[in-house]
Amino acid sequence: MTRLVCLEPAAPGPAWQPFAGSRPIAELRAGAWRIRDRWAGILGLEHTVVMGHHIAHFADVDSAPVIPPGTVSGPAVVARSDFAPAGGGLTLEPGVRRITHEDATVAWIVAEGEEWDGPNERGPSVPVDGLLLRGAWDLIAAIEQLLPGDCADALAAGPDPVPDGVIVLGDPGDVASFGAAVEPGVLVLARFADGTLAVKRVAHPATTGSGRPGWFLLSDNAGAGVDSRHRGPVPVEDVLAVVRLRVWPRPGRIRRP
Repeated sequence: MTRLVCLEPAAPGPAWQPFAGSRPIAELRAGAWRIRDRWAGILGLEHTVVMGHHIAHFADVDSAPVIPPGTVSGPAVVARSDFAPAGGGLTLEPGVRRITHEDATVAWIVAEGEEWDGPNERGPSVPVDGLLLRGAWDLIAAIEQLLPGDCADALAAGPDPVPDGVIVLGDPGDVASFGAAVEPGVLVLARFADGTLAVKRVAHPATTGSGRPGWFLLSDNAGAGVDSRHRGPVPVEDVLAVVRLRVWPRPGRIRRP
């Protein structure tokens, strides 16, 4: 089985703060997808590991295993974590040993029986589109450059309209809304009785004061938030969307507590 090895920068340094030393660059989101998922997608690979010194003891839910730097035996693809590939599937013909973007090698193909011992410029190459990430600030550039293409299929699928009262920063036509399961533990966008829109966490099913089925919603910051403790359960029809991603700060997928 060919595995994907995401190669972390040797010394991420200040440019990658606050992630350097705490989280793999490969686990960060560039556009809609994590960098390692972008590589896995264009290469059609499922088994992924992350290689690097600065995140030796990292572990998280749904994260790839971390291995120390060293020789990689084929079959494998060693791909730079500081490059976010774009586009459809990439065809790797026999004999191709590198993937390049402009003048830079961003990945190395290690055939079965071969070994990779570090970045090099050896062998034929195939080009790939994408964005070379110079630091954490380029994750914002990735949103601007990669997100529209990432979302093209979803927008073409005929999503539900944006809920009434939701303010969109930009073109509402660029927003896709699909049905998602509302259940205890998830974050949702809800409309309270006075019309206020708020992001709250679902605690449990509840019945509203008028007898309709609804949800009891709580703030993650219990001491400061206003929620169902103050305004009562929210009717099912006023829970408008399930929150899946945070764009800023700390871009990434929303997880349950």
